[in-house]
Amino acid sequence: MKRFVAFASVLVAALPVVAGADRPKTYFDYVERAWASAEIELRSPMTYRDGFVLAYPGTLIDVVQARQGRPQSILLVEELTSKDDISPVKEGERFFAPLQVLPDHSYWRDNLPATPRHGVLGGRRYIFSGADLAPAKELTKAYAATLALDMPERRIRQQALIVDTLSSSVKVLREDAVRRLTSLPVPAKQYDDKTIRRLAEYAKGNAVAVDRASIVQVMGQAGMTAAIPDLQLLAQRDDVVGASALDALEALGQHRSTDGLVPLLSAKTPEVRSVAARELGELGSKDTAAFTRVSALLASDDLPAVRSAASKGLGTSEDPGAFDALDKAMLRADGASRDAAAAIAAIGGDRAVTLLKSGIVDGSGEAQVAAVMALVNVKGACPDCVAFLREQKESHPEAAVRDLISVLLELNVKHDH
Repeated sequence: MKRFVAFASVLVAALPVVAGADRPKTYFDYVERAWASAEIELRSPMTYRDGFVLAYPGTLIDVVQARQGRPQSILLVEELTSKDDISPVKEGERFFAPLQVLPDHSYWRDNLPATPRHGVLGGRRYIFSGADLAPAKELTKAYAATLALDMPERRIRQQALIVDTLSSSVKVLREDAVRRLTSLPVPAKQYDDKTIRRLAEYAKGNAVAVDRASIVQVMGQAGMTAAIPDLQLLAQRDDVVGASALDALEALGQHRSTDGLVPLLSAKTPEVRSVAARELGELGSKDTAAFTRVSALLASDDLPAVRSAASKGLGTSEDPGAFDALDKAMLRADGASRDAAAAIAAIGGDRAVTLLKSGIVDGSGEAQVAAVMALVNVKGACPDCVAFLREQKESHPEAAVRDLISVLLELNVKHDH
């Protein structure tokens, strides 16, 4: 049989997510951490390590934030990565940036003057010059002022500033506003009514669609019931923003009936069809019409992403009546097989175990991979699953399946010692 998987991709999918992994840092995080944020003018640099390390003496022209006092000078260290690398800062040119104090000792810093050395916090991305300098300085001053406030006033004011930044003229700041709102969710009570209205206007505007879709998701996750009328309007769109609005409304308790979901299966956008498919799957155990439509969708030629969403919904419903449809979806051995197998495992029980074992032995390609990954997570007791997998690790004809079983057994099975 042809080797059917890139083993590295299987391993990535199989490895557990590290709990509490650091969220991406944004400009707002760096303002909170900065030693100082200031407009800076540099003098001619001293060079070290064959010209790869530049140390610029500099003057802080306008300090808008500082941990202590009002610093006036710095020694800004810039490390070049190659002979072709060019420092983004130049003698005599002004720029604005958040600054940090660098550690005293490093393999290349030991030869620098014995004074505090500084760097741009967050790296070159946060060097603002030209037309970007003034708006970056204005935002920094306003955001730094919130750090002296008590909660919850501080958070409310910060969220308002971040939402305002969604419309900044500075691309880096717009991007970081989206990243901060989506990676550090806060409840609706930490947004004032004006800020919620501005979020809704942004979602209805002309910014990048995927960014607007992300913000719409935030509105649902935060519990912004005040935004429901705007979300209902957005949910009429046949695009990624409309799909996110459907999700947000569901999160806000605005559940749709089968009759409201079925027409969405004909949407042009797969994201909208996926939302409808998942929600129909969730209704399947309670509604015969929903189950009929979602079962037909699993057997259709729609995109794997849409069929995967249908499987996820059926898995959430925990309806044993979905086993046959999910088994057929798993055995199609395509991009939707893993979610179909995962749904079988989520429903669980003896029938789930039987179907997944059969998928490993009698399936082909991706179906076998999907069944292996699902069997180690099947809901309910399975006294012989480990023994079955160990036997398959030795006897299965596909090397990739044997390797995957070996990895998953190591990750999921407790050792005796």
